[in-house]
This record gives sequence, C-alpha cells and structure tokens, in this order.
Amino acid sequence: MELSKVRRASYNPRTMNSSARDGLRESMNDFGDISGIVINKQTNNILAGNHRFDELSKKHGRGNLKLNHLEGEWYSLDLKDGKTTGFKARVVDWDLEKEQLANVVANNDMITGEYTSDLQPLLKKLSVKMPKVKMDALKVSPMMIDDSMESDLDLEDEYETPEIVKEKSEESSRKRKEKDIDLDADDPTAPSNVREIVGSIKVIAPADILDELKFDILEALSGKDYYDDINIIKG
Repeated sequence: MELSKVRRASYNPRTMNSSARDGLRESMNDFGDISGIVINKQTNNILAGNHRFDELSKKHGRGNLKLNHLEGEWYSLDLKDGKTTGFKARVVDWDLEKEQLANVVANNDMITGEYTSDLQPLLKKLSVKMPKVKMDALKVSPMMIDDSMESDLDLEDEYETPEIVKEKSEESSRKRKEKDIDLDADDPTAPSNVREIVGSIKVIAPADILDELKFDILEALSGKDYYDDINIIKG
C-alpha cells in the first residue's frame, strides 16, 4: 500500500487543539507507540490515529515514510533509509460504512472506562519523582490533579524522619479526641451538646433554629481548620 495515497478521513468528527497536540507529541517522544494507527485500504482513509500519523509525517517527512508488511493486517512504519519509526499500522479492508462506524467507536469516551480514586495517590507519587515541566508537557498535572487537593499534597512524605512521623501521629490523635466545646454560654441558641468527633462536628438542636445555629457555630469556630464539617441533627 502506498502511503502517498493515504489521507485523513474528511468526515472525522474529532479535532485537537494546539495544546493537546503538544501533549501528544511529548507522549510519542517519551513512550513511542502506545496507541495505534489504522488505515482502510478500500478508501485510503486513516480511520484511527490521524494525529499520530500527522506527527510522524512532520517529524520524518511524509515522503520518507513507507509501510513494510509484518504479518496479517500489521505493517511497520519505517523510513526509506531502512530505519524504523517504532510505530506500527494496521491496514484493514472495510467498506466506508464500517470504517465510519469504527472511527466513531474508536473515539467513544463511553467505552474507555474511567479513573478510580486510586488515581490521585498515584499522581501524587509521580509528581514527586517527575519534574513538573514533564507532567505539564504530558498534560497530566492541569488535567488530573484537582486544585482542591493541592494543599493536601505533601511532597516530603517519603523523606520524613521517624520524629516527624511520630509528631504527626500524636497531633492527629489529639485532633480526633472527643471534647466539649464552649461556644457561648449566654447564647440561647447554643446547643446542649457540641462535640468534635473524628474531624467533624455534630450538633443536636431544635429544628426551627438549624440554619441560624449553623451560622453561629461556623462563626464561633472560625480559625479552627481541623473541623472539616458541621452536621446539624434535628433534636
């Protein structure tokens, strides 16, 4: 199959901005072929991997690329001087309708799965080992590390001394102890029982003063950053 005849599918409903393209280029340089390029020989359309093929063409020159058959539908994308790009292409023999459906399915976010809660600790660990410029170049930091968690990132965790670990443990235990809190004895809306329980505050109060009471408690506890939540329970 002649690569000179291969073209992007004109109907392709996907696009990529310059920032995403920069990230793709960085990924290809770092990891090589971790996705795929699929070409339909009936139409000469690239139905998957359009942007990867574009990047290879820019890097090596479109006229310097050629396909060398490996086995079955698989070809290696090589250079005319005998060197390889490290990328492969799958060449299929499909009608246009099957090609178009495959193009849509290949880009369907509904069948790619989703990240679990394990993503954040993994990214935290990677952010310690990898330079920020690399994480940014691969579009990992801005996309996946939630701003709300940045204050919780402790990049020194792996290097803490036993003394620091012990100190943190004691501080955590202190914060988690149940203790009575005196808000304002003269306040008629003060609850009869306010306790800190594992980082949250539970309040038992009459239903008709719940909103007012929550505001009073928030105001009274301002500055005590270890109270993560206030739970108002109808008494």
